Amino acid sequence: MTACVEDVQEVKNRNFNALDSCVAASAVLGPQYVSDTLGCTSKTGLDFTKTSVGHLNFGIYADMVGKCAYNKPKACSITQQDFVDFIYGTLDDVCSTVWPDIKEVNNQWSKIVKWTKTGTSIPYSNFDDYLHYY
Repeated sequence: MTACVEDVQEVKNRNFNALDSCVAASAVLGPQYVSDTLGCTSKTGLDFTKTSVGHLNFGIYADMVGKCAYNKPKACSITQQDFVDFIYGTLDDVCSTVWPDIKEVNNQWSKIVKWTKTGTSIPYSNFDDYLHYY
């Protein structure tokens, strides 16, 4: 979460769904927690309600699932392994010293899958909806 706050303050962009660190934080901690924390800690004066931010950056999604994100007419969905790799890869990229237990990450995946009602994988639009409306 610290990396997310720092990234938002650095780029002064309220669309935290365009920042890997914030998408990973939202995925594990919950979008409401992230928007509440950014609203309290950001010195940018920007509005951070989760419904006022932009959509999930498609490049972040494509990095999660790979080149199949661009397949026509139907792109591939996020798998549990994609999700786990994204969370831990992002934590590694930001040099985090706090790493959630794999059980916590898998439990959060299960919550997102249950919320999206898309089966065992999650399409871009449903994950984007989760980030906005959960």
